[in-house]
Amino acid sequence: MSKYPSYSDMAANRNAKRNSLHFISVPYNVGSTTHDDMRLAAVQKQSFGCPRFFFRLNVTSAIYEELYAFVDWCCFTATTFTKTCYQGRMTQAEWTTGPTYRANFSPFVTMDDITPSRFVLAYDDTHDILDVGFLSLDPERIGETVDDGNFVDFGDNVLAKNKAETREFLSKEF
Repeated sequence: MSKYPSYSDMAANRNAKRNSLHFISVPYNVGSTTHDDMRLAAVQKQSFGCPRFFFRLNVTSAIYEELYAFVDWCCFTATTFTKTCYQGRMTQAEWTTGPTYRANFSPFVTMDDITPSRFVLAYDDTHDILDVGFLSLDPERIGETVDDGNFVDFGDNVLAKNKAETREFLSKEF
């Protein structure tokens, strides 16, 4: 058994601090994100994961004190996206076991590659295939201006007050 909680562990015990996972994103596909529509794959290359630890790498004078993260990637199928919200589907197997280390995806990412925002995972687990969405908690840090119509964050925890709108957003047909 993994020492880290799975998605289902977190959902079952939402208030336990040991169950909370922080999601990060990189602007390229490490292989964990799949697409039904290959046209979407050409433009949506975001990958999401949970950082497990951070370290500095020293190899030569050219590679000195480079900051890296070891990341367990989230496997999901992307269906639609905006600049601050990435929607998709996740299998029940991924929900009960992931995110976890997978030998076929490189777990190492430089800190320079990480998208400058924290992400929260919104989900609807009432089906065998789960509808999920990675929502940016710091949309003002992604790009110069963010006005994608999904949500507005004024720095006063607006997202927590709009749980009903988040559920409605996830209930839309993909």
